[in-house]
Amino acid sequence: MRWDEFLALWCAVWGVVALTGYGMSLAGVAKAQRTVLLTGRIEQVREPRHGGSRTGGIWVVVSYRDPASGQKVTVTNDGERGETITSA
Repeated sequence: MRWDEFLALWCAVWGVVALTGYGMSLAGVAKAQRTVLLTGRIEQVREPRHGGSRTGGIWVVVSYRDPASGQKVTVTNDGERGETITSA
């Protein structure tokens, strides 16, 4: 096998890998697109604490059941790491 044939084969293999990944992302079967959708329940909605949010938004507490353990999980957007929710 000559050098140019080896280089063409090398490029063809990586081209097939790239096209396979692109096709999988279009089909929605890539790892990042396999998301578990859970039904949540909004427990509380109220205005943020004084000084709690600089950009506005509302304070929300949401609970859902963890599919692996079956336990109830409660999350909130209030605090320093929460995301601002502008409507619920």
